[in-house]
Amino acid sequence: MRMKLFSNAKFNRKSYLCILIIIICLITSLTIAYSILNTTLNISGSTNIVASNWNVYISSYIKVDEGSVTLDQPTISSDKTHLDFSARLEEPGDYYRFVLRIRNKGDIDAMIESIIKTPELTEEQSKYLIYNIEYEDGTPITEKHFLQKTDGTAKVAVTVAYRKDVSLANLPTSDVNLNLGLSFVYTQADDSSVVSPSAPFNKLVGYAYVYDTFGNRNRITEDDIIITDVETYETIDCTITGSDYYCSFEEVYNNRKYKVSLKNHTGYVLRDVTMMDENDVYNSVVDENGYISIPSSYYEDTIYAKFYFDSMITTNKDYRSTIYVRQSSDASLVEIEGTSITLTNLLSGDTLTIDGVYDSDGLFTYYVSNVISDIPYEVTLNFGDVLYTMDSIFAKNGNGEYINVNYNNTSNKFIIPSNIKDSSKHINIRVYITLN
Repeated sequence: MRMKLFSNAKFNRKSYLCILIIIICLITSLTIAYSILNTTLNISGSTNIVASNWNVYISSYIKVDEGSVTLDQPTISSDKTHLDFSARLEEPGDYYRFVLRIRNKGDIDAMIESIIKTPELTEEQSKYLIYNIEYEDGTPITEKHFLQKTDGTAKVAVTVAYRKDVSLANLPTSDVNLNLGLSFVYTQADDSSVVSPSAPFNKLVGYAYVYDTFGNRNRITEDDIIITDVETYETIDCTITGSDYYCSFEEVYNNRKYKVSLKNHTGYVLRDVTMMDENDVYNSVVDENGYISIPSSYYEDTIYAKFYFDSMITTNKDYRSTIYVRQSSDASLVEIEGTSITLTNLLSGDTLTIDGVYDSDGLFTYYVSNVISDIPYEVTLNFGDVLYTMDSIFAKNGNGEYINVNYNNTSNKFIIPSNIKDSSKHINIRVYITLN
């Protein structure tokens, strides 16, 4: 019995030692793991807070209605935050109305927080007098209307009128002197702001030009310029008239997108439209989709515009071209007998197919005589059963450099820019492909 007990005691001791060793190892492992994970990260840097510019003010441009009792313009304070006007209304129907511009030339978006009339007309005064503030097109002004930073413009009309429909009983019995005040309180715009209606320009004077085969601009003297609102599809048809051959549009809105076309010259495509800004500088107002938009910073009542068109019939510029088809991998010429290239004018739909030949230098090329600048083309390689992938298209400019002329990021469509030609009007074009 004793031997057996001793034997058990010895076994238990060994078991205890094993357990103890295991525990120590575990603790050691945990200590090492903690040491590995205990990493200090130090982040340092500097922050530069750029000063913001809050600059909402009354523009110096003010228009007084011709029918007003006086054409005297209101006066603006030196800091352009206060405006004074004076009008004498003697009989029913007399009024004084002017349009002022509120501009935001700062770098913070603004919105109207409140509009305060001081004082409000009394009930008796309202029977014979109108004191009204609205946008120039008659749209009511409300709180939260947004005024964009940098070039935001709002055209506000102020009207003081002796009511035409005033009854004899409501006529004032003596002269009335009123000191009327108006405050527009602007604050920084937030997510609650709403876009105010676009303000129309009173007049857009347009001149139309077309480029001839030599790149010269010629005035169009007989046609209608048509402006189509891209959103509503409403059109304004304006006939070119006068000794200077111009067209005057009314009620053209700023910041709206329009499409421009000619009524009778249906084969002409718009190249560019430039408009004169407040500094008498002409700037292009055509976006990447060919639409025009009058910037809100162009706040003069008369905007002068020049419309430039290219004719697909009498082309503006054309080139004699040599097309080399090369493999992209090693730039070697692809020489396949019995092949041809088809060029499609994407505006007119006309196609031209050219057979490949060996030139005097023994290079396999395609000669084209009338590739027109600034018009999109699609090129198709007629290689029969040979499979290929079009990679890119390059053309050699006047400096001897090959530049990429891919069009709309589609490899088989391109435009030859009008400024790429050299003195000989000959363009070398490289079409890079990968043979499959």
